[in-house]
Amino acid sequence: MFAAVHALVDVGRGLREGFFMFWETLWALVLGFTLSGAVQAFISKDQMYVFVGTPTSVKKSKYSAPLIR
Repeated sequence: MFAAVHALVDVGRGLREGFFMFWETLWALVLGFTLSGAVQAFISKDQMYVFVGTPTSVKKSKYSAPLIR
């Protein structure tokens, strides 16, 4: 009897922990995609190129050389 109760308690704790891990991941993803969407909606590519630079103007470092060709 007590083993069954302990098993149910453990399953409940596992489900609770799983929900909280899901929640921590979900809010970060929602926030990230929202910010990314806002940047894409309100900032033009020309403004972004002025701020960040063009894709071809990125200098390759000796550490990224094997990864970027």
